[in-house]
Formats: sequence, C-alpha cells, structure tokens
Amino acid sequence: MFPGKILAKFNPSIGLHLVPDSNAGTLATTKPIKVPYISSICNSLYKFIIVSGPSYSSPCTPPETTSTGPFFLPLITSNVKFIGDPSERIKEDYLRIIRFIRFSLQYKHNFLESSTIEAIKLNLNGIKNLSKERILKELLKIIKLSNFKNILKNEDLKSIFSIIFPEFKNLNRIIKLDLIPNSDLISLDTNTILATLLIDESSNHEYFCHKYKVSNQIKENLDSLSKNLKEYKSDKNFFKKNLKKNIYFLGKKRIKDFALFVFFENKKWSYQELKNLKTNIEKISIPKFSI
Repeated sequence: MFPGKILAKFNPSIGLHLVPDSNAGTLATTKPIKVPYISSICNSLYKFIIVSGPSYSSPCTPPETTSTGPFFLPLITSNVKFIGDPSERIKEDYLRIIRFIRFSLQYKHNFLESSTIEAIKLNLNGIKNLSKERILKELLKIIKLSNFKNILKNEDLKSIFSIIFPEFKNLNRIIKLDLIPNSDLISLDTNTILATLLIDESSNHEYFCHKYKVSNQIKENLDSLSKNLKEYKSDKNFFKKNLKKNIYFLGKKRIKDFALFVFFENKKWSYQELKNLKTNIEKISIPKFSI
C-alpha cells in the first residue's frame, strides 16, 4: 500500500520509479518500483511527478489520476492543479495554460479550482509571447483526444479555449461527436475535426492557416473542404443525382471525408444518414477510361 505522498522520479534509461520520500509517508517497500505506463508522459514533459491521495493497492495498475511536472492531481478530488503558486508556474511557460486544458480533458477532471482558473485568466495575454508552432502542436494534441467533445461540458475550459483560439467559431458543432460510436471515434481523422471547428462560408480557415503557418497538407485539406462546402450549398443534388459525378472528380475518400464534415456542419443530419450515404458511396462503381 502507498499511504500519503509518493515522489516519482523519471530516469530516461530505466523509466519511472516510485521512491521513498521522508516527507511523504512510507512505502511498503524501500526498493524503487517501475511504473512504465506513465513514462512517456514524463519523458516528453518533465523529470518528476507527484502522486498524492489515499493509498492504492497495485503499483502495476495506473491510479485514477496522475500528475506531471508542475501539475498535481489528487486521487480523491480528481482535479488538476499547479504545484505551488499557479501564476508563478504559468509565467515560467505560458504553454502550461494550454497543457492544463489538455490534461483536464485527457484525465477527465471536471472539477477545476477557482484559484487555478483565475490565475489562468489573468495570464492569458502571455500566450501571445509563445511561438505559433508550439501552440499549434499542443492544439493538435487536444483535438486528437478521444474525449475532446467534453470541453463543451465545462464552461471554464470552453471559455479559456475559445479565448485562446477565437477562430474556432464553430466549436459547438463537436457536440455531434456524442452521436458517433466509440468504435468509430478511434478512426476519426484529426483534420476533419479541425475543419469542423474552422470552416464555414467565411474565410476563417484561411486566417487560421496564415496565423499558425500550418503544414501544406493541413492547408490543402482545409481549402478543399471549404471549396466542397460552397459547391454543396449551391447544388441540392450534390449527394444525390450528382453523387457519381462528384465521386469521379473527387474520389471516394474525399467524398466520404466531406460527408463526415457535412454531418457536423448540418444539425439535421443523423449519424444513420451519414452511414447510409457512405454505404451508397462504396456501392457506386466509377468507370476507368483508358489513356
């Protein structure tokens, strides 16, 4: 059993180990205990983590919550906190504000202390000092989360996220992720989610691409879906009489990707309608012309 606090040190060569800490209670054993399930988190961010809360029985089974670097996640209250003064930790690296959002979603911590939220809001201007490359990299990690949709369930996280990324005017669209089975969510493309947040009948996505200097692949995908949306809005038979023609010019993959985007964009579309459309797309055979 592991009562009280446990200091966990990360060594790149041997992974993460729980070690005795004279100020944090006692361990059942004085030998370091390898905990490989969290090594990747520490390796990419910081060298230390602290686990605190009631005792738990198996070092081989991940506890309900974990913490990394300046973050502290109590096992009972299940909330993310900064170690020490939140403002001081944030000022050391303003990217920690965005990481705070990611960890809160990733570890499903819905209770956020008012002092932490206040510190974050007071330091939001510091994000403008970060490189756009670092911000984009962290953003894509958030969008990739299987429970990214839960950001809509926490007004504080949603508000902070929207202030940092005002281009995401269509954030509420992702509520339709609730309609997609978990088995299908796994294969959901990150670019489709990004397009869902950005693309409408304005040039919003173009500004985002310029601001964050996104890769050519992301830009081309967003431009293509934006163009398809304009065509879809002006053609009532896009997915009906003209479906075969559009498949011929765009290809089945592109049409299915766009159909998924329309599912998010159109409030009236059900997931069953999307599945039926994808089935129809697969059934259509396109003739190959010899050159």
